[in-house]
Amino acid sequence: MRSLAVIISFLVTFAAAAQGVDPKSVDKLMTNMLRTWQIPGAAVAIVRNDVVVFAKGYGIKEIGGTEPVTADTLFQLASTSKAFTSTSLAMLATDKKFSFDDPVKKYVPYFRLDDLCADSQVTVRDILSHRTGLTRHDELWDNSPLTREEVVRSIGQVGLTKPFRTAYQYQNIMFIAAGEVVTHASGVPWDDFVRTRIFQPLAMTRTITSDADWDKSDHATGHRYDWRTNTVTIQRPIDTHTLGAAGAIKSSARDMGNWIRFQLSGGAYDLHQLVDPDLLAETKTPQTVIRMEPSTRDSNPETNVMSYAMGWNVQDYRG
Repeated sequence: MRSLAVIISFLVTFAAAAQGVDPKSVDKLMTNMLRTWQIPGAAVAIVRNDVVVFAKGYGIKEIGGTEPVTADTLFQLASTSKAFTSTSLAMLATDKKFSFDDPVKKYVPYFRLDDLCADSQVTVRDILSHRTGLTRHDELWDNSPLTREEVVRSIGQVGLTKPFRTAYQYQNIMFIAAGEVVTHASGVPWDDFVRTRIFQPLAMTRTITSDADWDKSDHATGHRYDWRTNTVTIQRPIDTHTLGAAGAIKSSARDMGNWIRFQLSGGAYDLHQLVDPDLLAETKTPQTVIRMEPSTRDSNPETNVMSYAMGWNVQDYRG
């Protein structure tokens, strides 16, 4: 997804052999990281044995300011919102209201691709795994007056740049369409679905999707790093309403600790199974190969094989 240019929020899962976490070691790690990468503020949550054992903020919410980041300060999740969308669809599949291999048009009649073969075969699995043949075309939603439905209708007039199902091409609008699938299959808007089926059951009490709620919240200001001048400056946030299921969620380190608990527990939270574990695992099963081009290799030097599942990158790390 196009960078939202926000302060980085770090979420770390430790499987430490020790009984607890050494706060001083975490403080040193985070303090050094903020200084090295010129990050004004960040927050970390540590999950171990289905418990958030540590949650703390570091630095400040805005460069030049004094307000500290806390474990409850909101950050833009950007494209990690996509995993919430695929999890929502796994929940609907658990409810027998949906299947990943259903045609997109079964739920979104106005969806189409500008290729007769692709249009006749495209499934929800395809739009969740970046293999429709469409490249980004983010101009349709970024600073655009179009609604989510209008963006989905408009992309149907854009030609494919690769043959259907032959290549990985990152595509936000297909996830906007996936949000429309959630809306039509469940009978409630995507925003309401993730709030009532994910945020509330997981006690993610501060997590939101609305830009208006973001403006009123305790949140970190977005920043941009300029490599040419080696400076960090404040970045105006973009409107994320139309982006929706592709990148509109805002959350805190403490709340995201609960999300990690849920994912590591196979879709359970506090002994309540919220989604079929096999269907949740399907969202993390590789679907599309990501070619290791030189630029990809440069940014992933410890990786040999990379793929995209549904809302998740899947790759090896040091074997």
